[in-house]
Amino acid sequence: MGGADAAVGRSAGLPVVVLCPPVYLDNLAASWVAGPLAAEGVLRYPLPADLPVPWLSHDDLGAATHAALVRDDLEGAMLKLGGPDVVTGDELAAAFGARYSAQDLAEFKSGLAMALGAPTAAVVAATYRWAAADRDLFAADPAVADLLGLRLTPLRTWIAAQPWATR
Repeated sequence: MGGADAAVGRSAGLPVVVLCPPVYLDNLAASWVAGPLAAEGVLRYPLPADLPVPWLSHDDLGAATHAALVRDDLEGAMLKLGGPDVVTGDELAAAFGARYSAQDLAEFKSGLAMALGAPTAAVVAATYRWAAADRDLFAADPAVADLLGLRLTPLRTWIAAQPWATR
């Protein structure tokens, strides 16, 4: 639930817990990332190569959401959730045995517009622009996983579990 949604929930008298996840590991399995990764050995993503990011899987976000919703003591909490491995683009690419190339935001936005439409692409690209400017945007609190009783998926475990050959 985002900030605006949380405000609506609170104003309606609903209990609210805000989860603030970073970037999703599952984005790396998208054809626009996985294709060049497999064909050229290059991981292209629209984040600076030296930006540390605690990538999180969708499965872990789902588990965190469930854990947060069934707890009575988290009402009003804002939880900055992130994966257990905080890596730069270069370190992320190395986990794949590849090299990293920061993708140009205009190129990213253009490609995304073909898939999601221009308005959505503009909002997503703006988030990545923001992340490049505010290096703490994707910062996470490692204690959140313990608070929620979760063991989050390590980067290399997630990579090994993906059906890369079928992409």
